[in-house]
Amino acid sequence: MNALLVEIDHRPFAVPIDRIERTVKLADHPVRSVAGARMLVLDDGVLPIVDAGAMLGGPSDGERGHGVIVHGADRRFVLATDHLIGQRELVTRPLPPQVSEGAPLTGGAVLASGEIALIVDCDALAPTGAKVSPSPSSTTVPAVPVAA
Repeated sequence: MNALLVEIDHRPFAVPIDRIERTVKLADHPVRSVAGARMLVLDDGVLPIVDAGAMLGGPSDGERGHGVIVHGADRRFVLATDHLIGQRELVTRPLPPQVSEGAPLTGGAVLASGEIALIVDCDALAPTGAKVSPSPSSTTVPAVPVAA
């Protein structure tokens, strides 16, 4: 599986490339609060921000440096992460039921460093609410531009 490795709370996670539209530095774009939810203002629209750390069992500190714009469950949203590691080809394995039950994860992969990167389930992380129209470029992308 081709994935973008990201770091969230000092742990590696993999986001499937076919779900990624692009990456952004969160500091380069205004963040607004709409009905209590954080939203990222971009040239092509306003997207909800999902704090990856909070959704994946870590603390929600709100100080994430990068955003990965993904599409899941017919919605576009920003997955807020600490760091972008890079694009990798991964051999994945399913998670045991006691680990994956109720978690927004689809599997895991052992990295060259020996760490296990858990694979993010973008459909499970997609915020509920009004449907956001898909981006014109939401087709499969062969490579992901990574913000420096």
